[in-house]
Amino acid sequence: MDEIKPKLLFEKVYEDAKIPVRLTEYSSGYDVFAYKIIKIYTHEETENITIPFSNVKHKEIKEKILDVSLEEYIMKPNDRILVDVGGRVTVGKDYEIQVRSRSGLSLKQGVVVENSPGTIDCDYRGILGVILINDSLVERKISRGDRIAQIVVQKVELLDLEVVDKLPHIDNNLRVDGGFGHTGTR
Repeated sequence: MDEIKPKLLFEKVYEDAKIPVRLTEYSSGYDVFAYKIIKIYTHEETENITIPFSNVKHKEIKEKILDVSLEEYIMKPNDRILVDVGGRVTVGKDYEIQVRSRSGLSLKQGVVVENSPGTIDCDYRGILGVILINDSLVERKISRGDRIAQIVVQKVELLDLEVVDKLPHIDNNLRVDGGFGHTGTR
């Protein structure tokens, strides 16, 4: 018996929201479009302050969090924004949707999905929101209709968790310490 292939379902929240698209027949991801910016995490520099017991002056930086509803926003370097794409998505059981950066936006503008890949579980029914960060050194504008990310469907294996006293060895290869690049670059 053939397995039934699940579908990626998209529910428009706003009538004029753009539907995610695959731009080529073999694209693994669907591009998603900005509908509105709903939250901004930005920063502001205050006046120079003097560090106690020092004559060194520093600018203090304070983070600001703003709830908004904007069709466009100019991101300062290191700004993070939450962008509503104008719809909700879901897939079948045993699948997830991953939200990933678009390579061109990342390379050419330095705007990336902050928690890439973001995960949308099959039981989530809220808005599809994309967290973007401006990793460049200059301002970048995000506007309604911009292709800001891509979503990719992945099959997931749902495993039971077992607590053990000690993890087993695999093929006499024990890597306890190290990690984070300890095997070198070549």
